[in-house]
Amino acid sequence: MVPLLPYVKKSTMIMWVFLLFLPTVSSADKTSLSDTPSHYIVFGVGQVNLFNSEFDDTLYNLELTSLKPITPLKLLSSYGFMWSHNGFKYLFTDLKYEYRIKDQWIIGVRSGIGLYDNSGDIDLGHVIEFRSGAEATYEFKNKSRVGLSVYHYSNSRLSSRNPGTESLTISYQIPLSF
Repeated sequence: MVPLLPYVKKSTMIMWVFLLFLPTVSSADKTSLSDTPSHYIVFGVGQVNLFNSEFDDTLYNLELTSLKPITPLKLLSSYGFMWSHNGFKYLFTDLKYEYRIKDQWIIGVRSGIGLYDNSGDIDLGHVIEFRSGAEATYEFKNKSRVGLSVYHYSNSRLSSRNPGTESLTISYQIPLSF
């Protein structure tokens, strides 16, 4: 496995240090957050193409996750966009199942579909790509979260070329109520 930290730029590291300390600063002001958020806005940074050192790249993620279950199985929906400097662009929607293992710790599994732009350095073989993954999340008292996610991307043999790839991201999730 290729180490993540050497590839993350200094500006990205500074942003994450700030975001990791934000929950301790903002926890004093609980009036700005609802006790039960309806959504999370998620900001993430990580690495794409983990097992191919020729084209590994810093990956950015922006998504909106609803906390309102859309099925009897209590699946949650997410919509988002991921991109990198080397041309990885992925617009997606997925379903997520969360399981609370302790008061603050949450594990989840996700599966979804998206549109991929093959014009960058990573050719995944098709414009339609499926994404599956798992995540572990810590929830602070103010309901904000920090998470670690790993994903696999594949076109599921929609074309003869199906190399697939993986990503690893660290995210900061801000609760919203609307």
